[in-house]
Amino acid sequence: MTTELDERPVAASGVVVQGHGPAVVLAHGAAGSVAANFGPMVDGLARHYTVIAPDYPGSGAVPLGSAPLELNALADRLAATATAAGHDRFAIVGYSLGVPVAVRTAARHRNRVRSLVLTAGFAAPDPPLRLSLDLWRHLAATGDFDALARLFLLLGCDPRDLASFTPAAIEEAAAATAAAVNPGILAQADLVARADVRADLPRLDVPTLVVATDHDRLVLPENSAQLAEAIPGAELTSLPCGHLIGEPHFAAWESLIHEFLERPGPVDVARQLRHFDHHAPEFTPELAHSVHDALRETGPVVPSSAHGGLRLLTRYADVQAAMKDHTLFSSGSGVFCPRAPGTPYFAPLEYDPPLHTTYRDLMKRPFARTAVDSLRPRLDALVASLIAPLARDGGGDLVEQVAVPLPLAALGLAVGFSDDAQGRIRELTRTTWERMPKDADPDGFWPAFSELFDQEIRRAREEPGDDYLTALVHAEFDGRPVTDPELHAMLVSFAVAGHETTMNALAHLMWHLARDPELDRRLRAAPELIPAAVEETLRLWPPVDHGSRLTTRETTVAGTTIPAGTRVLLLTGAANHDPAVFNDPCTFRLDRARPQRHLSFGHGIHFCLGAHLARAELTSVLTALLRHPPIRQSGPAVRRYANGRHVGFDQLPVTMAPAVP
Repeated sequence: MTTELDERPVAASGVVVQGHGPAVVLAHGAAGSVAANFGPMVDGLARHYTVIAPDYPGSGAVPLGSAPLELNALADRLAATATAAGHDRFAIVGYSLGVPVAVRTAARHRNRVRSLVLTAGFAAPDPPLRLSLDLWRHLAATGDFDALARLFLLLGCDPRDLASFTPAAIEEAAAATAAAVNPGILAQADLVARADVRADLPRLDVPTLVVATDHDRLVLPENSAQLAEAIPGAELTSLPCGHLIGEPHFAAWESLIHEFLERPGPVDVARQLRHFDHHAPEFTPELAHSVHDALRETGPVVPSSAHGGLRLLTRYADVQAAMKDHTLFSSGSGVFCPRAPGTPYFAPLEYDPPLHTTYRDLMKRPFARTAVDSLRPRLDALVASLIAPLARDGGGDLVEQVAVPLPLAALGLAVGFSDDAQGRIRELTRTTWERMPKDADPDGFWPAFSELFDQEIRRAREEPGDDYLTALVHAEFDGRPVTDPELHAMLVSFAVAGHETTMNALAHLMWHLARDPELDRRLRAAPELIPAAVEETLRLWPPVDHGSRLTTRETTVAGTTIPAGTRVLLLTGAANHDPAVFNDPCTFRLDRARPQRHLSFGHGIHFCLGAHLARAELTSVLTALLRHPPIRQSGPAVRRYANGRHVGFDQLPVTMAPAVP
């Protein structure tokens, strides 16, 4: 294959080396080849890595030879291929027979393999696979490739796909499969029958991701579960497909591989420890958890020279205490760090009492529990209308189709923002987060917001309705009519905080559900666990990573003196993973005794005004999704930081398909 990327095919040895970056070696399945089993993923992975893709003897252009295939020989060949390509260290992506090949390579070349991704594999053939192999080898030995092709279709295809085939399509597929039978089909099947790496599994000491194929009838998904259980520290996930991972699922498979391989290493974490900066481009959501854990282990108060000097509070007890003590840890100078000078403050979060109290009293009405409860029928109907097209089309982008529009429409219901305002708020927010930390003044982002708010205020005054916004523009502020600048301070909080945080929490909830089939099954069987799933999502992935405060006087935290006037970052993400408070803090658990103990909504007088509405939206979406076929991630989910603290997604493509009977 030829691409614009660096490609150095070695035809004689049947190896393709393509791309740049860390090495990833591909180990294909029996009766397959690199091209047949990995398809377009070779090009996709080569955009990030050096892909080293050898065919086995008897596959592709590689002659079979006369000697039987041996697992050790294939493992050594895999390592030698990486050496020939100039790479001493490499990850291995193994598929089917490639799984025991990858495991044996890691066992025999312990210092060279840095990680493993094991898909649709086995440690040793189980009885169903042995029966299939008996028939496979008999048909291959007798040369009945038409019958063998039909066996592969029966056992390898997703039953849902096979059920949709017409008789003509079956004949066409059988003919194409028979024509593609490679010379090594019998020898490779013999190796599958002899493969046994069970003794290797407990000795593996590299990061390992095991990917089951949920609808596999050749290598049952239980084999993947057994692999994950036997390999120390291995993670288990799955793809909603049969053994033959076809075109619709390559993107999801590639995404799982890429996200796993991109997890931060110790060098990235050490760099952030030396100079923590939440606005640094390399401080990504994927890196944040590891950095937070390392900061917390470093100490309860960690200094940073970024942005004029910061102190980072890393532990739950200290973060909670700072949130509670608003007289010592003041919000009155703003919570965004840094911010363009002159940017108006967001009410009530960026005000101290008594102004905070006045603002909050005016703003809390539409978000009270009773007000949110009265909205639930309309909110549930709105959620149903957003999810229906996903079910009709068999999937879509959950960010574009649910996470973005739902919180904005909910603001329309709760506050009274017009349809035009809802349509503009998202883009204005993105511009604000992009420019606020680096601009010298707010002229590049605030005037557009101010114009929008003036339009909404004017509409509410000239065309009064029975919504909250109409009541607000006619309200009193400390015994006098509320002014337009005061209305702006409230409306910007409704507009920005009211959609951004819920949008990010929704995306994380749906992302986790799309990647965890067991969670999906458990919630369908026990929907009473939905509230716990909502809270655990908020704890694990707080939509706001941190807040900042300014000390009003000198204080001591955990034995460390913090001078007056110090900017302090309250690391919510680190606090929510504090093992002193949360057992097994990095695991999504539905059995926590106090699931609402997290600090994602804050604490004290600044506890989130919209918490009831956010929880209602998350609960409604999860409940509605569980009424439809399961969602599964079908492509890269792009996560990013906005303004150095809002953790969200740019896209979340999924499929939604009925389960196999």
